[in-house]
Amino acid sequence: MKNSIKVIATIIVIIASVSTTLAKTNKMTTNQYKLQYQKVDSSLIGTWEKNKTANSKMANTFCQFNANGTYITFEECKGKYIVTGKGKWIVKNEQIIIVAGNEVSSTTAYISTDNYLQFNNDVAYSKPSLTYVSK
Repeated sequence: MKNSIKVIATIIVIIASVSTTLAKTNKMTTNQYKLQYQKVDSSLIGTWEKNKTANSKMANTFCQFNANGTYITFEECKGKYIVTGKGKWIVKNEQIIIVAGNEVSSTTAYISTDNYLQFNNDVAYSKPSLTYVSK
């Protein structure tokens, strides 16, 4: 009888501890929430300038990722900014997906820090001084 009471008490303690462990919630940061539910990586938000070599005669090319999941690409030509693309973006499994109109890009791996963005170990961007284009 004493053994069965001890077994039942042990089972109750185990069930109680498991249920309290499962009932605890983890607090998410704003960035974790946005990534999990809105599919937006906060480290990408902002205006990025495409890096080029010193001898390059290309126009200055920019990409701006907005917090609402939209993006815009533009170039600086003779002191004026020309929009070259618009669309939406989301992040899944640490890869970015760009949607421009009806076209969906393939998923692209990226690395992002405060002032550096690189896609597929190939194209690199950095954050320039304040440069923004309206939607």
